[in-house]
Amino acid sequence: MRRFVLFLLMFLFVTSCISCSRKSAWAYILLEDSGAEPLAIVDSVQIFSTYSAKTTRTEAMQSASYQRDLQMTGFYVAAGSTLHIDVKTGKALARLAIANALGNTIGPVKQYIDLKRGKQSVSVGPNEGLVYFSFRESNDNSTENVEVKFGKGFIPVPYYREGITGRSQWMFTLDALRKIVPYVILRSDQTNLVARMDEMLLYKQGKTGDIIEKLGSSPQSVGL
Repeated sequence: MRRFVLFLLMFLFVTSCISCSRKSAWAYILLEDSGAEPLAIVDSVQIFSTYSAKTTRTEAMQSASYQRDLQMTGFYVAAGSTLHIDVKTGKALARLAIANALGNTIGPVKQYIDLKRGKQSVSVGPNEGLVYFSFRESNDNSTENVEVKFGKGFIPVPYYREGITGRSQWMFTLDALRKIVPYVILRSDQTNLVARMDEMLLYKQGKTGDIIEKLGSSPQSVGL
């Protein structure tokens, strides 16, 4: 009987530990096992380019949402979290920027995090936000591609691609991440737009294309 009680106590302890860690690990489990429908999110490996003088306004808008030096990653980070990232290729001096956004406007950057070549872990300060990629040195003569792999700590944001993301996939993604991240990203042929998760859930039964058009036609400022 005593042995059984000890076994039961050990079982309850292990179960409680798993429960405590489940919330922090859940976002990464989703990347590998999201059920029958794949999540509408960005890839963990992405390529970013330094801008040249030949970069068109449309190209800049798609990547930087009206801010030429900030390129969207499609990830969100929590305050005080530790991020694991691997800068796999490229010689340009790169950095992460954490900021809030709404519509096609990015708010003031709350934190810059300098990056180096190779695998590294970095810390987020007291402010959460969307993650953007930028370069510490501008290059107006040529472009360079930098390949980056985002690891633990980076939480994917629902990412809608107009003409590509299916309705059922989008609904599944919103339901899966609604309690994890406060934003969604909507991409059209013209630009990337940011909407708040709670507002998106209110209108999720409508046409996403109509929401993109509405946000794109009326730029909004971000209250911080």
